[in-house]
Amino acid sequence: MKTIALFIILALLTLTGCLILDETDSSIEATIAPLHPPVNKVEEPTMTTTITEAVRPSSSTAETISGPTLLIQTDYHTFQYLEINTRSFYPFPLPEQGIGGNLSPHISPSGHYLRTNFQDGAFGLIDLSTGQTNAVHHLPDSPVYFDPHLAAQEALAYFTEEPNTILPLADAVLAAYSESIQTVQWYQSDRFWLFVLGKENTSTNLHLFDLKKGEARQLETLPGLVKGFWVGPSGEDVLIKKSFVFEPGIWQDDRYYTLNLISQETKPVTLPNDSQNPTVFWLTHELIGIIHQSQTVGGIGFSVVNILTGEQQALIQDAFTTIRYFDDRLLIIQHHHEEQTTQITLMSFTIDDHLTRTMEGFCFFFRFHNNLIILNCEDEGILLDNDLHLRVLTDPIFILAQAPDHKINVLVTRTGQTYLSDPTITSKTPILSGTHPLEIRWLPDSSGFLYRADGQLWLYDLQNKESHFLLASPLFDDYTNINAVWVKSE
Repeated sequence: MKTIALFIILALLTLTGCLILDETDSSIEATIAPLHPPVNKVEEPTMTTTITEAVRPSSSTAETISGPTLLIQTDYHTFQYLEINTRSFYPFPLPEQGIGGNLSPHISPSGHYLRTNFQDGAFGLIDLSTGQTNAVHHLPDSPVYFDPHLAAQEALAYFTEEPNTILPLADAVLAAYSESIQTVQWYQSDRFWLFVLGKENTSTNLHLFDLKKGEARQLETLPGLVKGFWVGPSGEDVLIKKSFVFEPGIWQDDRYYTLNLISQETKPVTLPNDSQNPTVFWLTHELIGIIHQSQTVGGIGFSVVNILTGEQQALIQDAFTTIRYFDDRLLIIQHHHEEQTTQITLMSFTIDDHLTRTMEGFCFFFRFHNNLIILNCEDEGILLDNDLHLRVLTDPIFILAQAPDHKINVLVTRTGQTYLSDPTITSKTPILSGTHPLEIRWLPDSSGFLYRADGQLWLYDLQNKESHFLLASPLFDDYTNINAVWVKSE
């Protein structure tokens, strides 16, 4: 029973471009770039930005570092530079307000800048290659007073009866408003942010902020509070989720829309009639996926919506554990509990063309790797190609990390064995005997990798086949990945 319980927990863990703006044209259309443009550093800040002094505790900081360098959180309130070539650490000071969580969402698209929180709603930009805070940006304040009682009255229109929230409805709406206006994220390049601002007394709206000009533009006027937004694969469309109550388990007032950033046209996303706590997400640049009834693992019922035509197509009525887009098709994994089997289906969108394979026991999606589908079953790993031809691994996979040059992988099995493998996972060479890494992070030049085990961080040198101890920290003990980003020097 302990083995089965552990397997279920691991399965749940498994599941769980550049803008160019013409100086004389401030329209949204002028900010939209091709699908995969090169990413450039932000231009010298102007307008509302202010330049501050470089923040360096001593001369032995970022300006003296060379080669691959990692910015890493080494303690609860400590960040440091790790210079790989010398295996040396240098201090990296953050403002008192810090960044409020993981580094990655705050890193600019080029990888050169870190957005940090300052006082009074201001945001600073730290140049990671120097450690210098070189600009502070002030987003505009809301021009109106938010009325939670009036917003609560609007919210009631979406419920057949008043929702059973932890707080009184007006207080729950006010809490949702406070959460909504804290949302800021990079958009496409180092020049733009998407952020949320209240412009009406019962709603918040998505805005675009130009860091160079210091100007903000409202993108939509939809009712409700922005609960989330996701830029589509094309970079030109945004999926927006609006609501009044953000508490878990309350979904009846959730509304979804698409926003085209060129035309600024918004369209509602119609949910299927049997929707209960649905999950809505980008599937392709034209298709949005809707899980009708979300479950802890997978869901019941699945449809796609074409954002260009508005056409909605129901693809699955039954329960499933996984829905993924793969090789221009839909990968569907379903468990049949009476038969104790797993059914794998690859479904085409355009023609009635399905490939299906059934396997004994229950298997869960692990990840895609090149042109392979990787599944973990209770006692083995499964590799499937795009024709569902099968290869069996003797042990389920815990970690599969591909080098940046795509020439080699690090593979860690669930039993703790670590290997170097070729890209197709055909041949394997054992390494790190007696060590069970919880995380692998390749060096940018593919010359080696960092691994975390037993509360310690180590560096493995591929050429010399040697491990070097770097640091021990209480942050390195559990299944949470290290909070770190690679520093780009150019």
